[in-house]
Amino acid sequence: MDKEKITLSFCITCKNRMWQIKQTLPQNLEDNLSMKGQIDFALVDFGSTDGLQEWIIQNFEQELTEGYLKYYYTEELPHWHICIAKNTAHVLSESDILVNLDCDNYTGKDGGKYILENMQKHGIHDTVIHQFTGDVFDGSHGRIALSRGIGGYDESFEPTGLTKANSKNNHF
Repeated sequence: MDKEKITLSFCITCKNRMWQIKQTLPQNLEDNLSMKGQIDFALVDFGSTDGLQEWIIQNFEQELTEGYLKYYYTEELPHWHICIAKNTAHVLSESDILVNLDCDNYTGKDGGKYILENMQKHGIHDTVIHQFTGDVFDGSHGRIALSRGIGGYDESFEPTGLTKANSKNNHF
């Protein structure tokens, strides 16, 4: 697969997290502008009632028109379930590489370019990049990049991805 043709979507899922999206989304869009056309952002809003939809439409008209930002709204998930939310974002994205990006995460300057280069270097179909720093408090544990063909999350997991048995050992 030609490096120039590989596409990447940062998949963001949220419900009532406008206060975080307001901080991260403008910066993330700016930090990845050099790769616009090859990188996009897919934001799936699961029924937010905090004004997120209006804020996105009012502040990102150009990005939405260009397809650099894709915004989806649904009320089909009455209770938050991280596996279902992330799988939904993956299905709605059209890119070759899917990167989970929590509402409070920053990509860093040219973060998408870094992922594209490493996926190409190590084999797009065989590589999963986990950008966990080791600090359970910095929100990076969910930063996973994978090829569209690898698959998704097991929706039989507990709604947050933790089971009762292993949640005692985590300090979230």
